[in-house]
Amino acid sequence: MKLSDKILVTGHKGLVGSAVVRYLRRLGYQNILTWDRKDVDLRDPIAVKWAFSVFEPRYVFMAGARVGGIKANMEDQAGFMLDNLNIQQNVMVNAHEYGAHKLLFLGSSCIYPEHATNPIRESSLLTGTLQPANEGYALAKICGLKLGQYLREQHNFDVISAMPCNLFGPNDNFNEHTAHVVPGMMARMYRAARENRPTFDVWGSPDASRELLFSDDLADALVFLMKNYSSKEPVNVGSDTAVSMDFLSAHLSMVVKYQGKIEFTGEHVGTPHKKMSVEKIKRLGWCPKTNFMNALDITFKSFLSLQADPNTPAHRISRT
Repeated sequence: MKLSDKILVTGHKGLVGSAVVRYLRRLGYQNILTWDRKDVDLRDPIAVKWAFSVFEPRYVFMAGARVGGIKANMEDQAGFMLDNLNIQQNVMVNAHEYGAHKLLFLGSSCIYPEHATNPIRESSLLTGTLQPANEGYALAKICGLKLGQYLREQHNFDVISAMPCNLFGPNDNFNEHTAHVVPGMMARMYRAARENRPTFDVWGSPDASRELLFSDDLADALVFLMKNYSSKEPVNVGSDTAVSMDFLSAHLSMVVKYQGKIEFTGEHVGTPHKKMSVEKIKRLGWCPKTNFMNALDITFKSFLSLQADPNTPAHRISRT
């Protein structure tokens, strides 16, 4: 990518999209396109076709999606599936039709089977059943990955796919009920600290573990892949370290200054343990750079800024 190339980042107000925009700007890229949902709803085929026909981006980072935690997915499987299918089809097909040189599709670790062997390799895709709690979202992401492969094979369109682990960072969805594990727990624990609650309940088992990655590190990885990778096969992006819910809750309590007792409920565990193999991207030459506690501190500052700004919703689901 040249610094003057026209680069579209969808979902630029969300967790991943905002991180990609910040990172590209730090690198000196001068022509970054972002589309607000009120102007270009990515679920609307007419709006997306118009936008691509007018702006004709050369590179596309597909960070726009409807995302949420386990509870949100369980309550609206159809909505998560349909919104993401529509977004993916509209963006990918029009990017190809209007001459984009390359597109990076952002998937999710939930595309892999529920009982895949840890660490989960890219080759595990479609070898078993999915985790039921977010099956609709996972199936949509699998369809996006396959659509990219078909566009590459049939039309020579350079689509690559990155599968990140569980993410957190600035501009995340901090809704207590619909967010992913770090921002959701952070918001609930912050409220517990302010209300001086003697105990704090954590959904699931203290031994359950997740691989966590800071959004700025993911942005670094995505730009790295856009520059250095071209294949139909997906690439896992992770920290290469899984942390237990006991470890995470203890460290979050230090960040938000919660001094009560942490208890585990045994509910909403999902897959007990999930860690991806990141050997492929390590062989390409990438690894994360941000210290975990520093990343939690940065995320908490973002959360506090959202609480303080009455014009910015502190609780949201990112859709575009």
